[in-house]
Amino acid sequence: MNWLTSNPSTLLFGLIMGTVWSWTGFSMIVYSAGLTTIPKDYFEAARVDGASEWQVFRKITWPLLKPVTLVIVTMTVLWELKLFDIVIGATNQQGGLGGAADVLALQMYRFFYVQDYNHAAVVATLLTIFTFVVSISLFRELLNLPRHKRRLLRARAKPAEVGTDSPQATIAPTGDSP
Repeated sequence: MNWLTSNPSTLLFGLIMGTVWSWTGFSMIVYSAGLTTIPKDYFEAARVDGASEWQVFRKITWPLLKPVTLVIVTMTVLWELKLFDIVIGATNQQGGLGGAADVLALQMYRFFYVQDYNHAAVVATLLTIFTFVVSISLFRELLNLPRHKRRLLRARAKPAEVGTDSPQATIAPTGDSP
């Protein structure tokens, strides 16, 4: 793996891939636990209906594993944003050759190390805000939440029209009550 960390153009990519690889075991365990929560009846019903293996995966397995995927993707991305230990372990305090792997957490460490606490606090605040924005966007994307409150408020503000199609109009009260 020396070829990944010795070249400045591939250094950060190599460190990120190493960190992703370190999360692979955790991801497999979480996906395994998620698969055990899906009732076998869903798979049996799909096979009785004549669904292929790909259709079963696409229509049953993958949608029901969406919350698990959200947890794994969110934790992995947040871990990558705070990438520090593997960077300082594989390179140096400057972030490798020419600062190729100079990530925010490493900059925060350097500022704190030279006792420039104001700059360290600014970097920590920026890292926190950036992490918050990324995690919110991931949650919205993976849970299909609306992007704007206005759409949600407009949808809630529309009154239900009462007419012949409404359930209230089709239920006629009877004079006989037990």
